[in-house]
Amino acid sequence: MHRKGLVIGILILMLGVNIGSTFAGDVEVKIVSPVCFDGNTLYVGGSGPNNYTTIQSAIDDAVDGDTVFVFDDSSPYYENVVVDKSINLIGENKETTIIDGGASGNVIFISSLNVHLSGFTVFNCGDWNANIFMDGAINCSITDNIIIGNEFGLIDGIEIEYSDGNTIKNNSITNFYQSGIHLYVSSHNVIEGNVITSCYYRGILIHYFSSNNSISGNTCIETGNAIEFHTNSQGNIAFENTLSNSRECGIFFHKVVNNYAYNNEVIYNPTGIGTHYSHGNFIYSNMIANNSKGFSCLQDSYANTISNNTIKSNNIGISTLQSTSNEIINNDIINNEKGIDIDSLSDSYYIIQNNIKENIIGIQLVGTTENNISSNLLEGNENGILLRDESMYNLIFSNYFSENIVNGINAEFCSFNEITYNTFIDNKAGIVLTDTENITILENTFTRNTYGIQLKENANKNTINKNIIQRNKCGIYAVDSIENMIIKNELIANRGFHLLTGGIFFLRSFNNTVHQNNFKRNFPNARFIISNNTWSNNYWNRPRVSKKSIFGIGSDILPWVNYDYNPSFFPLII
Repeated sequence: MHRKGLVIGILILMLGVNIGSTFAGDVEVKIVSPVCFDGNTLYVGGSGPNNYTTIQSAIDDAVDGDTVFVFDDSSPYYENVVVDKSINLIGENKETTIIDGGASGNVIFISSLNVHLSGFTVFNCGDWNANIFMDGAINCSITDNIIIGNEFGLIDGIEIEYSDGNTIKNNSITNFYQSGIHLYVSSHNVIEGNVITSCYYRGILIHYFSSNNSISGNTCIETGNAIEFHTNSQGNIAFENTLSNSRECGIFFHKVVNNYAYNNEVIYNPTGIGTHYSHGNFIYSNMIANNSKGFSCLQDSYANTISNNTIKSNNIGISTLQSTSNEIINNDIINNEKGIDIDSLSDSYYIIQNNIKENIIGIQLVGTTENNISSNLLEGNENGILLRDESMYNLIFSNYFSENIVNGINAEFCSFNEITYNTFIDNKAGIVLTDTENITILENTFTRNTYGIQLKENANKNTINKNIIQRNKCGIYAVDSIENMIIKNELIANRGFHLLTGGIFFLRSFNNTVHQNNFKRNFPNARFIISNNTWSNNYWNRPRVSKKSIFGIGSDILPWVNYDYNPSFFPLII
């Protein structure tokens, strides 16, 4: 049988002409392939009298603009195919039209422009080679193929070197040890709609001065890094990809600048998205969920922007190490063990306008300095913000802390941080300081917390100034703390039903200064146990012309009194 009629039918379908009255009715068929059939068609396999027996012999006889159509009758074709002219190379059926490279060299090598390859299963290249290798290829398309590797061979599925303006689309690529798709010094390529599975090191690698490539709509499953931007590659975009179950990372930026990753779904990976020695990259509007680390910013990564992402149900939402000056803006960070973890030697982060909810720790700073945490919502976490281990010179400004189960802010073993203009409402404790010095708590509002502010175990030489502390069970609670300055605060209607409640309560705390505060309708306004502090010029709920007694219990369990010798007659202007 000649089978040429079948081919003509296929070409007609691809060209999108109307099928006439020979059939039951008129059917308008749309173009389904970008392949251009301007030249002659050469046939390989099948039963035609002039058909070629090898793909390479047909290519050798073709000229630019011709089509080489390969039947599946003689499949598999044991060849190493070289395409060095502008032709269309089309397989009859991608599942049954097979090119086997015999474990030697590249299976298909393309070095021309305007080559269009589709409809094949391609497999069995040699070690250190690729099933499809493009070198100096321009404006070519590789579409609708099945590309199968050997996971133990040092091979790539499709390798593209020094090639620009190509399209790699709708291919199935599986079981490669190196990369499913590898671009090297190649730019302005489109990688779209491919399914890449079981590639040990990388699903898609954009490598070494490969720039302005578009990677979209791909699915990468069980790869090393699903998508990796590597070494001096810039201006690339990865969007609307699904990246899951990788061995290492969903998207990885290594030594690159000014790349973009957005609208991707990155799930069930050790790390969702990571940067390493990279700067000026933009990661936004991604779904990053169920990873060990959602986003990881590592050594010498700076000036990257992480914005408008949903980061949820990871062990750590955002993790950093030895990186600086990155921006974390307007993300939803929900239901992680740690929402944001800024670790040692990671400094000068901008954490702004994020919704941080239902994490065990919303934000953790460990041994880090000069971070700006501003205008975030921290709600329903166990701890909103935890500062630890010599974290210094951080600004926590204008955040809203609500319904955090343990603390809004917990600062331990750190100093010289500023907490200002925040709102704390319905937390167990608004702020807790433990083993801290020179923390400034300035112009915050504390409402309906169990404790507004707690000073615990060597919280010394801190300043609490110009805060509104109202309707908590205890406004300020201090234990084993000395030389703190409590100045010009409004303490209003703080009251509870046990001893450790009221406006201010001191336990074993000495040499603290309580000066020019307004105490209004607290129950009681102040009390202490085994403490001796300085009280001066406070307003005590009503005008007073003589000293104010503050009653407590001394070390011998007997009543004890401190005095405000110069109480304010009128409420103070705070």
